Amino acid sequence: MKKEKKLKSKKNPASKPLKNNFDFFKTELKKNIDEDNSEHLNLLIKGFDHLLLVQKTIDAYFSEDIQADDKKGILEAEKKTEKTMLKKERKKKEKNYKPIDAYRYPILKILTDYGGKAPVKDILKKLEEMFKDEFTEKDMMQLRANKEILWRHNAKICRSFMVRDGLLAKDAPWGSWVLTQRGREEFEKYLAEK
Repeated sequence: MKKEKKLKSKKNPASKPLKNNFDFFKTELKKNIDEDNSEHLNLLIKGFDHLLLVQKTIDAYFSEDIQADDKKGILEAEKKTEKTMLKKERKKKEKNYKPIDAYRYPILKILTDYGGKAPVKDILKKLEEMFKDEFTEKDMMQLRANKEILWRHNAKICRSFMVRDGLLAKDAPWGSWVLTQRGREEFEKYLAEK
């Protein structure tokens, strides 16, 4: 069995002043930044909170007797925290595709133009013509699971939400989407407001 080494206990001299400076700076930021810049304020505060987390990790090295294995565990926890924050930021940036709800009224319009019933392939072709200049690289990405293009997949998800909301018929023939009376009313209401 491996012997665990004990590290000598020390105090981190920078710990308390650093935390006080962060707290003071956060307070001053909150006072001086107006609501228009609240997103920037939140990002700065997240950054300070992350730096405080790093500081706590550093403090752990200097506090009481730490076993060598604990030190390794603290480092791994810090890396996981940092990776999680980076992953969340990356996901926010990656969400640059057309939202599912954006297909709702175009689908209603296409079905209205077709007289209330249309084949799925025709609806998807019309949607592609409508949005071809608006699609992002992410919209055109092929999904791994079913090899379908993302925007087509999202349009079909939108269709299922529309069925749930009673705008499209649940019992439509295979390969077709059918507009309900409620769907017609919803589209007329949309046109009146527009």
